[in-house]
Amino acid sequence: MRAVRLLVLAVALAAGAPARAQTPDQLVQRDCDVDVVSHLDPAALPAPWSGAHPNVVRARFRDRLARGEWAAVSAELARDFRGSRTVPPGPMRTTFQAELDSMASEFRAVASSADFATLVRNADGVRQVRFHLARDVRDDSDAWRFMIFDPPMRIVLDAGTDADARRDLCWRAITAERLLILYGAPGRQRTAAALEALIGRWENYNHNGYSQYPWELVVNGLSRPAPADLAPPARQIVLLHPSFGVEVAGRWDQLQRLDVLAVEPLGLLWYNASRTSYVGVSALVTVPSTAGMGVGALVHLGRVARVGYVVRRAVAPGVHRNGVMMSIDAYRLAAGVPGQLRGVVERLRALKDEMTGPAPE
Repeated sequence: MRAVRLLVLAVALAAGAPARAQTPDQLVQRDCDVDVVSHLDPAALPAPWSGAHPNVVRARFRDRLARGEWAAVSAELARDFRGSRTVPPGPMRTTFQAELDSMASEFRAVASSADFATLVRNADGVRQVRFHLARDVRDDSDAWRFMIFDPPMRIVLDAGTDADARRDLCWRAITAERLLILYGAPGRQRTAAALEALIGRWENYNHNGYSQYPWELVVNGLSRPAPADLAPPARQIVLLHPSFGVEVAGRWDQLQRLDVLAVEPLGLLWYNASRTSYVGVSALVTVPSTAGMGVGALVHLGRVARVGYVVRRAVAPGVHRNGVMMSIDAYRLAAGVPGQLRGVVERLRALKDEMTGPAPE
């Protein structure tokens, strides 16, 4: 419904509705609300506004931007505003011109850099968040007011601003912001792809990793890398980790199956790059219900197998009940993925959604 109302308002304003039907707020929206401006029909606007509409300007620059002429286009935007007679001299004009000149200077530095291709591919070298038009809703007033730039250079545009100056500044801000969004698109896409790969690694880690009891989560959390490193852990400490297993013990001609409680006092696991598997080794203590306690080592081969060798005191001279043990990760089956690990994936998904927001119309 909001989109329909905006479209109706845009059509009415572009068609030249009677002045008495246009409230001050509608006029501010016409000039500065990006949704309303985007739906205006440039052909229905009087000169010179028909040629200054952001959609028209963007179409005029499309081929040049496709050829990578960012510096030339940004310089033309700055030069065109310098020759404008709509915005009177004063702080608004000076501030806006300074930002256009700064943007053009940054694009010029990118164009002259030996790393031009890399800078463009990564969307580096240019500050991209600067011309955003935001509605000011900090006070209790219902009046429409828009802001450009952050303090102390903030420009506020409302019904009290000269109508032509308001439209000129807002439309140029929309055009400049779209230029920056287009420049930043490849970098955002690369970042989104990297985040998607990172999410996949976390999902692999959560699905394929060795379970962690609460005390293991605490210990492994102490050795986590800096917060800026969003990758899942590459190593995992195993500490006092109980599990159930099956042991085959005794001489080859007198093998006996033992159901055992296995405890890994201490161990270390290493994950592969994609976090689809891991290898490692742990000390092992087993407690069968029908035999003496055994000690040994447990080798981890990801989800494929956990196999250990257990040594026991001889029950008689020359009679040993050493055995081979295989265990299952029962705690993972019972508890699933820890909540804090699932939360990491959700935060990464939210970050990826921010990076892949809607492109400008």
